[in-house]
Order: sequence, then structure tokens, then C-alpha cells
Amino acid sequence: PTSYTVARGPKELITDDLDGDGHLDLAVSSTGYDDGAFYVGEEKLTVLFGTGTGTFARIQSFYAPFSSDLLAAGGVRAGDVDADGDLDLMLQAASNDISFYRNEGGGMFTFPYRVGFTQGAMNPFWADFTGDGVADLAAVRHRPPLGFDSGVAVLKGASEPTTDAPLAPPSPSRASGLQLAPPWPNPVHNIARVAVTLGREQQVAAVVHDLAGRRVLTIYDGVLPAGTHRLLLDASKLSPGVYVVHAATAEGSAVRRMVVSR
Repeated sequence: PTSYTVARGPKELITDDLDGDGHLDLAVSSTGYDDGAFYVGEEKLTVLFGTGTGTFARIQSFYAPFSSDLLAAGGVRAGDVDADGDLDLMLQAASNDISFYRNEGGGMFTFPYRVGFTQGAMNPFWADFTGDGVADLAAVRHRPPLGFDSGVAVLKGASEPTTDAPLAPPSPSRASGLQLAPPWPNPVHNIARVAVTLGREQQVAAVVHDLAGRRVLTIYDGVLPAGTHRLLLDASKLSPGVYVVHAATAEGSAVRRMVVSR
């Protein structure tokens, strides 16, 4: 087997297409705790970018917020936190927080903030648990020696006050007045919504293609009046991977990237 070096004390590993090239990548969290000692500077999030051939060509490491009482990084998860169409990373960090790493594209992640969550947060998970079309954050809560109750904590996701549309701007086709917002939530586990905005009534075809250009799903095909329409996207039968959502009228078209994750 081929070995790749990450920081000391690797804790958890996930796989997903983090740079949108159609190949599976790896994200590894490391506590810095190894061989009975703590190694300062080794508490990291490491991302290994896949080539699609079973190897990894690039390895990037990112700072994991550290607190000496909790030994830094733990569970890691991927999800489109800022609704811009690519996968961000969430890391269980020190001081009962969940740290967010925003995907800036090109294999780079920035650390804009962390959220105080619950005592002993472990194994974060990002999904729409409440069925409102907005992803929520859940984590195991477990620190029995200190007297805290064990259980599962859920932080409910929120959208903009005036609409449940994604936060990212729509993809426009100026000639036809067609706008296509990113699927929400993204990554999609089963059900998502796609917002299509039209300047006038016209025939619209909204479909999903795989990266080979094959149509794998029809979202809608018919006439829609002017305005914004939130269309149901059932991805339950699609295999995990990267897809393209394509909306077209007789006068123009628009596309958005979508990730299906299980």
C-alpha cells in the first residue's frame, strides 16, 4: 500500500470531492496527541487531493484551533455551509466548538470562525434533519467524567429572513431573464430545491447531467410564469458524486454544480 504523511494523532477521515474535479479527496483531522505526548503545531486539518487513479498528488494542511485542555481537532465533516456550490469543512475543535473551513476554490480553505456548540462535541454531521430545506448541524455530546449529560445536540440551520433560497447569488442568463440558484442544501443527500427565476412566462427545461454530459434526471419540463419557482430535486436514486444542474429556455440557459453525498 501507499502511505501519506499527515499530522500526528490522526483522529478521523472522510472522503468527498472537495475541489470539484470529479475525483474523491480525503480530509483528515489530527489532535496532535500521539505516543502519550502532545506535539504542539501538529493539531491540524489535512486535505489530500485525489487524482482519480487511487493516488493523491497534493497534500495541504490547515491550522486546527487548539486548547490545551481538549487536545484540539476531532471529527470532521463536509458540507456547503455558505451555499456557494462547493464543499466546506467542519471540524470538531477545542473548547466545545465546531470550526468552519470555507472552501475558496483551487484546493484552498480559510478559517473564518468557529461556533460554540455543546460540551464534549464529537462527530459533527451536516444534513437537513428538520425537513425545511436548510441544513442543520448535529454532534454527539459526551463527557461523562465531568458530569455533563450525554446525548445528541442539534443546531438548527437558518436561511435569510425573507426567503428560504440559497445565500449564493443566482446564475443569470441575461438574454432570457433566466436565473438559476444553487441547489439547496448542497451537498444533496436525498431531496433538494432549485430556484428558477424567469422574467416572463416561457417553456423551461431543468435537468441534471453527470460529468460525462449524460442526462440523469429531469427536474422540470414545462411552462412557468414570470417569477421565482422552487423546484423539487429528488437525488435519492443518484450515485454519490458531482453533477451539473442545467436550466434552459428558448432564449438562454444557466448551470450550477451539485454534489450528491450519502
